[in-house]
Amino acid sequence: MTRWEYLVLVWRETMTGEVQAPTYERHLSIKTSGEGQEQRIPAEKPFMEVMHELGADGWELVGESATTSALFEAYDGFPATSVAVGKRWTFKRPTEPAPPEEPREQPEARRQAQPEAQPEVPREAP
Repeated sequence: MTRWEYLVLVWRETMTGEVQAPTYERHLSIKTSGEGQEQRIPAEKPFMEVMHELGADGWELVGESATTSALFEAYDGFPATSVAVGKRWTFKRPTEPAPPEEPREQPEARRQAQPEAQPEVPREAP
């Protein structure tokens, strides 16, 4: 049986300033099972570079979700819209192999191992 370790990559984007001239800040952080500590990734590091590094380290993407979103009002002819400003990706990879399990006895093998019941022979009356 394979044992897994998990990693969560969280991306947040914050916007400050006016709608016409916003300033964006991006934050990436990683948290792995077992270690329990968060590792911040420099915002300058390209997102796809981070994804390639995780893949090279054996991590497999198993889930993605938007954690927060923002609603933008209609502006200058553009319709109102909602965009993700927080996302979470979950990855897994196998840890060292689990110790071997004891072989389980199959039901058929159990039946063969049990002696068959002998049919009862009628006794003659004395």
